[in-house]
Amino acid sequence: MRLLIPVSALLLAALFALAFLARPEQYRNLLLASPATDGLSGISTEKIERFCKDRFLITYEIPKKETVDAVRGGRQVTTVGTNCSYRNLMGYPILNGSFFTKAAWDAGQKHAVLNETAAYDIFGSINLSGQTLKIGGEPWLVVGVMQDGDLENTRIYVPSSVAGGVADSLLALVDADGGKTEAYAKNALKELDVSETNYQIVNLSDIASMYWERFTLAWETVVCILILIFMRYQAVSLKSSLRFYKDRLRQRYLRELFAENRTAFLKSAGSASLLITSVAAILCILRQILTVCLKWQSLPPESILFGKGGFDAKTAYFKEYDLIDSALFFLLLILLVLISFLYWNYLSQNKGKQVRQEMKSKSSA
Repeated sequence: MRLLIPVSALLLAALFALAFLARPEQYRNLLLASPATDGLSGISTEKIERFCKDRFLITYEIPKKETVDAVRGGRQVTTVGTNCSYRNLMGYPILNGSFFTKAAWDAGQKHAVLNETAAYDIFGSINLSGQTLKIGGEPWLVVGVMQDGDLENTRIYVPSSVAGGVADSLLALVDADGGKTEAYAKNALKELDVSETNYQIVNLSDIASMYWERFTLAWETVVCILILIFMRYQAVSLKSSLRFYKDRLRQRYLRELFAENRTAFLKSAGSASLLITSVAAILCILRQILTVCLKWQSLPPESILFGKGGFDAKTAYFKEYDLIDSALFFLLLILLVLISFLYWNYLSQNKGKQVRQEMKSKSSA
């Protein structure tokens, strides 16, 4: 028992840390649409740009392995064809220069934005705005360096109008305050032949919120167990008190018994009130827990985050920590059930004996 409580506290602290680091705000209003089946032909980038102009912002990743010739010799890199909305939707900070513009995309200009890893690997610096490098033997102008969080892979972001290719997965930005709700977005995406029959569409903020919700559910479970232990304590005490009053009523009138045990009567009444309040509190907490669990049932499987189409950097946290967070959550629930069972038995064995001794001492006095 002495070991279970600190271990449970550490697990709860770990869940809090994972929930805090998930940072749901960076995923707010972002919908990820990934192909549900293989064999889809993809979506043309021109069609996506027309959609963005009329509806709302969408971005994508079209990765391709390339050889780059620069100051420090040839390097194998991954070029990522995308549009000018990419940086805004991903929320990555610009370290130097800027991201390529819509005008550059429309004109098919060979502008390149390096991630921090590529900048240091190819040039040894991030102050690169205005530099040139060759991708596939063709000169490209470096317009900026972006911190995309990928510390292992050298990535260069280029206009898809030049790089070519079709998009598989899409990342859409919806604005509920502006009337563009998730339901509106899902309906509008049908113009791109993206529907819930051939794509899996998930709100990334819902996935990120699951980390905080797991912590919240674990904490609420702790509160429920504490309330149950308290109720057990009060119930045993109240039951013993009622048994004492019943026995004394055989010898004295109720008025005399109340006069002699007024304080004990008030304590018993208080215990009964606390029991009723505790039941209401538990019902309220259980309702919240049920609401969250039902919400989880409606979410698509997180396996879509591991599918093709890119956005690996954006969903990397989920891929790395989701299994850990789930394991910690269920392990904590098991420990809490075990702790509550042990305490329940302990109180059952000791509280009744303690109360009876107190009542006996009051009676003899």
